[in-house]
Amino acid sequence: MTEKYKENILWGVFLLIIGFILLLERLGAFGTVQFPIASIIFLAFTLVFLGLYLFREHYWPMLVPTFVFLGLTILTLNGSRGWFPGEVGVGALLICISIPFLIAFFQKTWNWGVLIPGGILFFVGVAVVLSAYLHSSFVPAIILWGIGISFFFVFLAKNSNWWAIIPGGILSTVGFLPPLTAFWGVTSAGWVGGLVCAGFAATFGLVYLVDPKWQTRWALYPFGFLLFLALCFVFFGELAAKWWPLLLIALGVYLLVINLLRRSRSRI
Repeated sequence: MTEKYKENILWGVFLLIIGFILLLERLGAFGTVQFPIASIIFLAFTLVFLGLYLFREHYWPMLVPTFVFLGLTILTLNGSRGWFPGEVGVGALLICISIPFLIAFFQKTWNWGVLIPGGILFFVGVAVVLSAYLHSSFVPAIILWGIGISFFFVFLAKNSNWWAIIPGGILSTVGFLPPLTAFWGVTSAGWVGGLVCAGFAATFGLVYLVDPKWQTRWALYPFGFLLFLALCFVFFGELAAKWWPLLLIALGVYLLVINLLRRSRSRI
């Protein structure tokens, strides 16, 4: 039996099943139990594309429409039955859309190219679901933490992707800002600036540890500068928050002078 023949049979069975279900629903065979027609159709499409996925020897792109229609089934059922807040249905749809990419990541020997969209969709979905129950400041935090974690997994999938540590660490650090100020009530510019710079410094510290003798040795310099800046924020507070750009100016002048001196010496 050829693959095309199997698919035609599957579509034929699908049309028969969906037709009978809709006919029975029209005739009142389900009694007082009312299901939205859209949910029935979406569920049927879910089963069809799941069958195509199995018939095609686990061809993972077929999982994309499978889980999209599964998410739409959950969304429409929740919308008609009111089991959970509306945010839960929307978040469940986003999580369902992310699942095929996460499956592809693990099936294809940690193919990091599909992890970024999968991770972003998954954690955005989680944030939308939790927005119905948590303080609003945690919603952007969860999204940023999730995207940051996705980048860390890109690095774990392949150590040569050390560059992924930088957006991962920066996004994870910035994710602490909304709950830090709005939920925990930390409003001191010194502490906020110190914690942010410490997080950025830790990020470049991790990059340095990947290959400290060669490829990522350069990361030691931003690590030291950001750590020094963090200490300035903690110990000098508002004063450091106002005047810290002077450090950038001093660093820029230093780099210009050093490079100009090296150039003049090379000409001699």
